[in-house]
Amino acid sequence: GAYFLDLNNDDKRDLVVSPNGTSLCQNFESLWFYLNEGTDDAPVFAHQQKDLFQADMIEVGEGAYPVPFDHNGDGLMDLIIADHGYYQAGGNYPSKFLLLENTGTVNSPAFTVVTDDYHDLSTSGIGQSMYPAFGDIDGDGDQDMYIGDQQGRLHHFENISTTPVAEFQLAQPNVTDANSVVIDVGQFATPQFFDVDGDGLLDLLVGERNGNVNYYRNQGT
Repeated sequence: GAYFLDLNNDDKRDLVVSPNGTSLCQNFESLWFYLNEGTDDAPVFAHQQKDLFQADMIEVGEGAYPVPFDHNGDGLMDLIIADHGYYQAGGNYPSKFLLLENTGTVNSPAFTVVTDDYHDLSTSGIGQSMYPAFGDIDGDGDQDMYIGDQQGRLHHFENISTTPVAEFQLAQPNVTDANSVVIDVGQFATPQFFDVDGDGLLDLLVGERNGNVNYYRNQGT
């Protein structure tokens, strides 16, 4: 869509162009601004930027799912921002994680972009709407990661790092429950670890598209 409006209050209408689409189109840097260097009746448009307003925002494509996580073990909560999908040429929309490192303090956080594709997860093959949850699943003192996907399934990534900075390796795709049945909550699995029954073990809660929260009790150690 094209819109004529005076953006700089010089009484001359400028041009703003956006795809106005929800699929098969770029979903970032998608608000193009052309300054009118002519007159209102005889406009001459000069391209200024392709990320009007977006340049001042955290932009992750379609959907934004923020999850706090101390990725470098410095005691400050960093921020992982997942997304539904980030447009690529050819019509692909892989999901990926933006890592914002907390370079401030506990009481006054300040976030700096470290990478827009944490651990190259866009190439993991999991697909769209990846959603992370972090917890010490194997009791070794570091934070492991579960990723929920658009198909309603979960994928376990073990933290194999020997330093405070997390390093993840796929340990189990399509996580199973205590009965060896693949966990499948329908669509858009959003996991969270929490000790529901107060037994000192992390249980698993999984949200999904229909609004249900699925509870999986930790029956191990």
